[in-house]
Amino acid sequence: MNKAKRWAIFERLRQANPAPTTELRYSSTFELLIAVILSAQATDKGVNKATEPLFAVANTPAAILALGEDGLKAHIRTIGLFNSKAKHIIATCRRLVEAHGGEVPRDRAALEALPGVGRKTANVVLNTAFGEPTIAVDTHIFRVANRTGIAPGKTPLAVEQRLLRLVPTPFLPDRRPLRVPAEDASRHRRHLAPGNQRPMFSQDRDQLRQAYLRAWRKAQTGEPLEPVERQIVEVAEQHPEYHSLLEQGEAALGREWLPEGGESNPFLHMALHIALQEQITTDRPAGIRQLYQGMIAHCLGDVHEAEHRMLDCLAEEIWKIQRDQRDFRPKAYLKCIKRRGGGQRPRT
Repeated sequence: MNKAKRWAIFERLRQANPAPTTELRYSSTFELLIAVILSAQATDKGVNKATEPLFAVANTPAAILALGEDGLKAHIRTIGLFNSKAKHIIATCRRLVEAHGGEVPRDRAALEALPGVGRKTANVVLNTAFGEPTIAVDTHIFRVANRTGIAPGKTPLAVEQRLLRLVPTPFLPDRRPLRVPAEDASRHRRHLAPGNQRPMFSQDRDQLRQAYLRAWRKAQTGEPLEPVERQIVEVAEQHPEYHSLLEQGEAALGREWLPEGGESNPFLHMALHIALQEQITTDRPAGIRQLYQGMIAHCLGDVHEAEHRMLDCLAEEIWKIQRDQRDFRPKAYLKCIKRRGGGQRPRT
């Protein structure tokens, strides 16, 4: 297969599904790991049905260990192979607590050393949670890659390696993880009580904050920046009121901002900026780039003000997703942006 045909195939796939993502529901890296382990020879819908009540009572390694194997089985017995999966998950939780401080490692070897975690599961976690450029090759991808000739190979590993080498760069898995949920988007809406939203897993929040602090430190010392770090620094530079916080380093990791006290979370605010910029760059959902240009005109050329108006809509949509446990609704999101000024004539 030549490059032009391969590009045409992926372009059609992108038109059919512009923002592919897992259908598994999760609110932390650990929840994602458990959901993926459970998804082997099971449907995502079936896994979600089991994990929703499970994660409501136990969504950390320590909490699942406290349930015990029998307690875990009671939650997942509707899923195929639940006996062996329960054993693997209990063993994985024990290893996470003993060897990794209760955190999911961002390392392939460490992930694959966990019971019940193979290369495919590790790839899903590395890409979805950490933004690593990996491709999980399951039976369906293996079959399609061989039948179409996109990336033929005799083994899943061979197909994975050929896909990473042959897939055109614009269609490769996103290398920039979107970590907005870890900072609890509901707190961006000051009129919402924090009790309305289940707390996010703290390890993801700390990983997000460390990434911002690391990027800022590197920028201040003149060290080379990765593309995503450069983006973080550019957003931070637009908010001089956050500079003193970023200079606190590790001391900023445990800081809390309470909406009832009229406080706004700087890390969440910057994360929303980056998420919005990514949407505009990729025009996903379709039409947001045009609305962004309209919003800039509406704000008389003030790009920062235009982004802030759109951020209110993004934060509201994320909060509703978490509150109602529903999927992203692009039409409602874009309608909110239009209502805020996108696509309208400039103010006079």
